Amino acid sequence: MESPWRKAADSPSRQLLWELQQIHLNDRTSFYAQLDKATREREEQHRAELAAAAAEHDRIRRNAELEREKLELRIQEEQSRREAQAREELDRRRREKVEREIEEQRQEVRRAKAAEEEALRVRQAHEARAKALEEESQAERARADAAAKENAAKVAARAEELERAKDKEKAATVEAVAKEAAAKEAARQTLLKPPILQASTPNATQPPRPAQAPIPASSSSSHRLNPERVVEHNRYLDIHRSLKQLRRDVAVAGQQNKALKTQVGDMRRKIKKCMGQLTEGKGQNKQSQNEIHQTLNAALTIEGQPMIPVAIYLYRQPTPTPSDPNGPAILLFLLNIFAKAIVAQLTAESGVSLKTADPIGILASQVFGTDTFRWNGSSLIDILLAKMHAACPVLFGVHGPESTTGGKKLLGWQSIKSISATGTPQISFISEGRHTDRMTGLGAGFAAIALRNYERSTKANPYPASHWWRALHDITTGTDPADATATHFMVLKAMIEGQEKRILELFGKQGLLAMRYALVIWPGLCRAMGTARSPAAKGVLLLPEVFGREKKIWVV
Repeated sequence: MESPWRKAADSPSRQLLWELQQIHLNDRTSFYAQLDKATREREEQHRAELAAAAAEHDRIRRNAELEREKLELRIQEEQSRREAQAREELDRRRREKVEREIEEQRQEVRRAKAAEEEALRVRQAHEARAKALEEESQAERARADAAAKENAAKVAARAEELERAKDKEKAATVEAVAKEAAAKEAARQTLLKPPILQASTPNATQPPRPAQAPIPASSSSSHRLNPERVVEHNRYLDIHRSLKQLRRDVAVAGQQNKALKTQVGDMRRKIKKCMGQLTEGKGQNKQSQNEIHQTLNAALTIEGQPMIPVAIYLYRQPTPTPSDPNGPAILLFLLNIFAKAIVAQLTAESGVSLKTADPIGILASQVFGTDTFRWNGSSLIDILLAKMHAACPVLFGVHGPESTTGGKKLLGWQSIKSISATGTPQISFISEGRHTDRMTGLGAGFAAIALRNYERSTKANPYPASHWWRALHDITTGTDPADATATHFMVLKAMIEGQEKRILELFGKQGLLAMRYALVIWPGLCRAMGTARSPAAKGVLLLPEVFGREKKIWVV
């Protein structure tokens, strides 16, 4: 609508007001126009910037996607490369495994072939020996037949001589009867005729009576044993019986002297307590060792103790013969208690864990190697060996068949005496499992005592490693494969298992060859003879594989 003051000519003020209004309106319109223009320009700028930002975003996104695709491609290539390497490594391992198995099979074939050849050689040697023995026995039988024929001829001649003597006796008897009749007739004739002088006839002599023939001694067959080993074993059993008598004598002395009984009883209990406290680990048993040494040293200072001959407790007599043959009875008694505790500890613990035998062997070697406990320079370890002979004769070349009572006793089976329902005494034996634990513990203990290295010690070794070697020889080479028993394999396994490094240290290459014969060749011969079917024999046959896998010691 048009302003009414625009054409108001009669009013200049109104016209001026209108013009001012027009000016204001123009300024406002121009301001808003400029503002709208600036707004449009900013909008266009913002839109352009947004478009540029969107374009930049698209570029960055495309670049990122391109990089992602490149990275995925590299990852796929790396994964493919790794998979290819893994496949190649797996193929290589498979090839190596196949080659190793082939090589092991070849080695097994070679070992089997070598074992067969060795078994064949030994079998041939046995056959040759058996043939020689057969020839010798045939020669002996021929000599016996010749001697029998000669004796028969002599007997026949003697019988003929006796027959002739009997004939002569009969003839003499007839002649005597005839002479007696003639004498009677002559006596009758004397009544009619004067007496005449008659010569007397001598009495006929009787032939001598033949002497009585000797009764042949009976013989019995048994396992083939070395006579020297049997003599040695019997001597140690005599020592064992003497030690039992010593215990009885000390008990009698204790009844007469209560103070001595109390003192000796305390010492005996202390030794048993210290033996029961032995454990694995270097330096763990020092206190127990010191207490046992102190107890045995105290036995030397007991006043009023009897002095007894020591030689009866030794296998070999010292040379030269000592001026004083006697020694302290209480020391010998306590060494006997110490040895008995060693055997008891070995049979109770070492049969389950072979490692427990080592501290026992160390202590035994220390005590019997101490100069204070020697007699005229000789170690008293024979006291311990006497108990080992009684408990495990196989270690010393003595054995017998496990199928008989006497054979089991020779093999160290512990007997159990009881009374039957009828009141008669009877003998039974411990279970096979308990026997296995006993033999295993004693074999491990024997090795722990004998395989001690005294090269850096100033003391003399009371029981050198040569005794271990001899025991190994007695069990393997000294035992015919046909006479092998499960007890042989129990003791053999315990003597070697856990001691292989010490054997190599002491004997070197000879020790390796000895283990090979003991664990491979001799068991193979026993298996060929059918005497290696027991679990103990199978355990021995598995040892070479265990040594190779775990210790890298190859005995095959």
